[in-house]
Amino acid sequence: SLITARLANSFQKPLMAVPGLVTSKVAEGTNNLIKNGKAAMVTSAQDVLQVMGLVPGQLEMGFEPMLSKNPILLALESGEKSVDELVRVLKVPVERVMEEILSLQLDGLIEEKTCKYFVAK
Repeated sequence: SLITARLANSFQKPLMAVPGLVTSKVAEGTNNLIKNGKAAMVTSAQDVLQVMGLVPGQLEMGFEPMLSKNPILLALESGEKSVDELVRVLKVPVERVMEEILSLQLDGLIEEKTCKYFVAK
């Protein structure tokens, strides 16, 4: 983790850390990153948005309520795709794709097999 943090700082990428118990040896590295100002302390989703310069709802992308126009279903019509492929094709944040995949799975419209998603038959 500390190597990753060092690389993030060298590439001037935002670095965030969740503080650990001050009595825990395992949390020393994380707590020192925060203490030395190398990482922003994160205690909520709001903290992450603030560090990233975003506001709640800014990245939301609504999917059509009609299933025939659902972008994920349309993308899967041409064949199986992984989450990474769906993110790349749809140009949507991974968390939004995962949220929609879960919803479609719960509705029984898609299935997962070997880390790829299919339209359910």
